[in-house]
Amino acid sequence: MLKERCRLAATSLNGLIYVAGGFSGNSDEDIFECYDPKSDSWKLLSPMNRQRSRFSLVANGRNKIYAIGGFVSGNFTNCCEVYNVETNTWSFINSMNARKKPVATIVMSNNFKY
Repeated sequence: MLKERCRLAATSLNGLIYVAGGFSGNSDEDIFECYDPKSDSWKLLSPMNRQRSRFSLVANGRNKIYAIGGFVSGNFTNCCEVYNVETNTWSFINSMNARKKPVATIVMSNNFKY
């Protein structure tokens, strides 16, 4: 990765690995980067709107990545934001009803066959 840190979140989308936030040892981070296995290279992307650690990052398969909950400025948070892969921008979305850390997420498809 381009910046060393722990307590980060990761997800994959369209064959790329995305890593966000985390704790650098001094503070929570807003850094967002992408790893391309084909070129074996990291790329720095637009930072999140909030510095956060111990949160969840999930991709929905439609060029969107969600950062959910976590730890912000020494407190649990209910803050959520979404990243648009096509525009390289983050936007806030509705917050959760409760503050959460850590958070687990999953994307479910309605295409399941039982």
